[in-house]
Amino acid sequence: MTKAKTPQLEIKNITKTYLNGAQEIVVLDNVSFTLFQGEFAFLVGESGAGKSTIVKILIREEEPTSGEIYLKGENILEVPKKSIHLVRRKIGVVFQDFKLLESKTVYENVAIALEVADTPNDELREIVPNVLDIVGLLDKKNHLPHQLSGGEKQRVSIARALAHEPDILVADEPTGMIDPDSGEKIMNILDLINQRGTTILMATHDKNIVNKWKKRVIRISNGKIVSDKEKGTYNE
Repeated sequence: MTKAKTPQLEIKNITKTYLNGAQEIVVLDNVSFTLFQGEFAFLVGESGAGKSTIVKILIREEEPTSGEIYLKGENILEVPKKSIHLVRRKIGVVFQDFKLLESKTVYENVAIALEVADTPNDELREIVPNVLDIVGLLDKKNHLPHQLSGGEKQRVSIARALAHEPDILVADEPTGMIDPDSGEKIMNILDLINQRGTTILMATHDKNIVNKWKKRVIRISNGKIVSDKEKGTYNE
């Protein structure tokens, strides 16, 4: 008997529109898909297709015009603004441009994500080295961002996103600003994290990565989901 999949993230009928004068601009048009526990899915599409808007809505950086998003059964769009930080601890996000604090060391850049959540010092001293070890940067914990390559900066960003042990890791074009070899290392790390049980949604327009890794591929075009295939390719 096949074991039933457990829904982790359910995006239901998300629409996002803007007004440009009297003209209504539709950025997302009734977008729906479900990610299951332990799944790795690519969200693909050309620039401007709506990928980053989905990410921003997931972390409540933007609000949709209509629709619902459930994370482990809870509608995160109903969480009051004063509690949005609790949602963001459940959804780890890796951005294209790293968003590291240049005056802080690698260790401090990861630790600050825990400090703002009032994590006890003994837990912090255990968690930070552990996530830096996962991304292969424990030996550079005292380096500043300017001493790192682009790929290493992205690995720090991944470590920071993992610090809260999120239910889902969302990576928004994580290989977009690094060279192909570094991008391959990032993919190996994300795959390892996924094998350890973390659900991953990766927004990308990198055809080579999508075609090589053969994960689930959700394609968005002009704000609409146009295909959703297991072990898909970029152009399917």
